[in-house]
Amino acid sequence: MSVQFVSVKCPECGALLNIEEGRSQAFCSYCGTKILVHNDNEKIYRHIDEAGIKQAETDRIIRLRQMELEEKAREEEMKAKTFKFKMGLIIGAIGVLMMVVGYMLGDATGDSDSGFYMISLIGFFPLMAGGSIITSALRNKSDKKK
Repeated sequence: MSVQFVSVKCPECGALLNIEEGRSQAFCSYCGTKILVHNDNEKIYRHIDEAGIKQAETDRIIRLRQMELEEKAREEEMKAKTFKFKMGLIIGAIGVLMMVVGYMLGDATGDSDSGFYMISLIGFFPLMAGGSIITSALRNKSDKKK
């Protein structure tokens, strides 16, 4: 009486294995995977890598959180730029107002040594500061790193 063998392919490594007919299970001699054999060489193999699934889910959650944090940082940066821009406009407008009012009041007094002309000259500084603030607000982050 000779032993009959059934050819089965390992679902894990793909190796061809010869299993004795009538056996319900065997182990792959190459990778050690358990192979279940049923009716007429029908094999049922289920390999679930739960640790891999958990790791993938954890990686996905971490990446989503990183994306949320990056978006929040971009929003904060835009708010800061908008605030700087508005403050620059306000400071610049104050400077222009000081220059105009100082010149008009100095001219109205008719005195060339009037202190109002000094207000006009001092108004130049907030005007320049406002322009500087606006310029820094419009600059990109990459420009600052250079």
